[in-house]
Amino acid sequence: MPLPLTATQLVFVLVFLAVAPGFGVCGALASGGTRLGRAGGFFMATVASWFGLGLSGLLASLWRPRYPVEGPPEHVATLFAAPGFLVGIAAVLLLASLPPLPDADDLSWRRRRARRLLLGLLLASTITIGVVHRVFVAPLHRALPWSASEVREWLRQPSADDYAYGLKARLPAEEFPAYAGGLGLSAVAEGEPASWPRPEGAAEWWDPPPVATWTWGRDRERRLAAHRDGWLYVSVERR
Repeated sequence: MPLPLTATQLVFVLVFLAVAPGFGVCGALASGGTRLGRAGGFFMATVASWFGLGLSGLLASLWRPRYPVEGPPEHVATLFAAPGFLVGIAAVLLLASLPPLPDADDLSWRRRRARRLLLGLLLASTITIGVVHRVFVAPLHRALPWSASEVREWLRQPSADDYAYGLKARLPAEEFPAYAGGLGLSAVAEGEPASWPRPEGAAEWWDPPPVATWTWGRDRERRLAAHRDGWLYVSVERR
């Protein structure tokens, strides 16, 4: 079965529900004492971030219409959330440059606070996105190089200590040894007959070759990898 939720989808939800309103708070601080006012600054910065995120999401859906069933590696897909950040940052900086009202107090301290809050928001967002990727992206997926494409994966996990996972992706043949070696797998000179784990239900795309050329095993866990006709196949099973 497919994975229930991707890291990129979670990041988009995070930006929409938390980061964009965070830009709004920064915008409210930056625009206080101007004709726009705090409410206007909050609205402008929040909507600007939503606009950047929405436009980028639309372009991403046109580029990879089959995502999340098939798409780029998650670290590539997550970059499509970047416009939500970039447009939000630009909006806050623009609001911080608005001229003050004639009778307004000195706004420099407010705008310094807005910039400090903006930096804190970006730092917190970066850490959170890193944690999301660590928790929700399988290690075999996280290790994919940037050149990988058409990534498909499945997970079968009846319990926390009993699971099977498989991934298939387009990958240049010359990058396969570095990928498999980076996962701790060892090359098998002639290959060995492989008993690949299978997903639950129908998954016609999961068609690994009968021989695995890179393997690793310890205790109850077994990893297999092979490359055929431009496709990477890799799996992990724990019983």
